[in-house]
Amino acid sequence: MLGHSSFPKEKRPRLAVIRLKHTTVIAAAPDVVFAYVADLRNERRWQPDIKALIPVTEGTFSRGSRFIEVRHSFGIRFRWEFEITNLNPGKGIHVISHGGRCPYHGSRIFSAVPGGTCVIEQGELQLPGVPQCSSPLITWLSQRSIRNAYARLKTLLEGGSRLT
Repeated sequence: MLGHSSFPKEKRPRLAVIRLKHTTVIAAAPDVVFAYVADLRNERRWQPDIKALIPVTEGTFSRGSRFIEVRHSFGIRFRWEFEITNLNPGKGIHVISHGGRCPYHGSRIFSAVPGGTCVIEQGELQLPGVPQCSSPLITWLSQRSIRNAYARLKTLLEGGSRLT
């Protein structure tokens, strides 16, 4: 049939979505681990990719608090405004981004385990303009960065060397 193509209409490429999950056990009391991690001013001490963390709302970090995070990863500068959507002392912190070119939402869950605290970080990052086929590589690189950050956190909270 003239004018008819058997090829399907061009589909938009699926965009990359990175789903991350990392679990770490830290040999420190749950209240110590939660207090340190929930105080977002400590983020730069254990996550070297974070270049700035600026509170937007006044007061202590709590549900509804907003902050700006500037991060440099994979040679790219990222800037987000995050909102703490849930803060359950000793149990978990949940955030969602507002604005920024890569929407993110994630959580850190804390639980007591024999000998310390289990911390589970999980999140989802959307990468507009990046094809889905690159997700495995970006996920692998991101997991490596998270592993390194949590190794630093363990060192800090388990009484190891002072990191700056």
